[in-house]
Amino acid sequence: MSPSRHLLALLCLSAGLAAPLLAMDQPALTPSPFISPAPLPSLVTFSTEHHLALEGISVAAEGTMLQKGDEVVMLLTLEKAGAIRQWLVRLLADDLTDEERKLKPWPEETMHTSTGLTLHYARTPTALRVEFIGPFSAGSTEPPATSRQARTLVSREYLETGIAAYCRSALQIRPRLQAAGIAEPMYYGGSAAPAPEAVASGKKAAAAFGLTAGEERLAFSVYFALRTFFSAAMEIPACQEVLEQVIQKPSVWSVVSQLGVGTNFKYGWQEVRPVPDAQVALAEPAYLLPLRVSLNNTLAVKATLAVTTPHPPLQVAAGILALCAEHPTETDRRLFLRVLSARRVAAADSRGIN
Repeated sequence: MSPSRHLLALLCLSAGLAAPLLAMDQPALTPSPFISPAPLPSLVTFSTEHHLALEGISVAAEGTMLQKGDEVVMLLTLEKAGAIRQWLVRLLADDLTDEERKLKPWPEETMHTSTGLTLHYARTPTALRVEFIGPFSAGSTEPPATSRQARTLVSREYLETGIAAYCRSALQIRPRLQAAGIAEPMYYGGSAAPAPEAVASGKKAAAAFGLTAGEERLAFSVYFALRTFFSAAMEIPACQEVLEQVIQKPSVWSVVSQLGVGTNFKYGWQEVRPVPDAQVALAEPAYLLPLRVSLNNTLAVKATLAVTTPHPPLQVAAGILALCAEHPTETDRRLFLRVLSARRVAAADSRGIN
């Protein structure tokens, strides 16, 4: 896996990466991801002509397996300097090829927590196909310039776990934090390398509100799910270029002086909120999770996610329903990503990618 795949995927950098650090802390807030602009007329026309559904989310029952052809269509909107451009991102589940089934098992990933736990995460490859269509511009009736396609292998476990399980745990943890008199956001973190000097204070802080090993394990599902989802999208360079528009990249000096790029993800139990039922027409509850990502101790991007349980076909997107990401200093740059439709293979167009 290339160094850029070890970033949040939103980061899209080619520099080397220091061990990722995740910290539960006060994140910067963005607008709701549900206020994204509606699909542009030219995008709607294209979708109608090519039989791409722009509405309707059909979700399978719990325990249902992802199947080849399960599909999610997402709207990617970039607001920059007052102009709006849009793209369609289409994700489909695929089967492994005979050659892929013969590959060596993927190694586990490890996280060392600030309480002294060493957590191991199994990874089993699953295949996704990606299509990136656009751009569509306001006022234009021209068809999009390009439709780009890719196929990639990602971790099945990271897609299955998603982010919603962490959010549910956060809603249970928050009352315990309040009961323990912990009013301010506290630090809890982990990294790819152990930090034994922080364990004693970490254990003491976690014991104050009864943090369990299972809850610690879920804390890193956000990082793994986001990395997996966006790494699939970044298989298409044009999509990566769009995502880069809201990223504040580190200076050359910070890269040289710190021997690479140190990445820090921050989100917190205290910040998770349930999404009102009226905003999401799903049987499963949805949650809002603010987060921020720093590179070499400088804020690179702030975002708010809307997520739900990743039942198929939403599993191909790790249960992400919507996202709003903002550039930290250039306030005229904002990116929205929103699920327009999700269909099981039985109801989806069996043509797959055009």
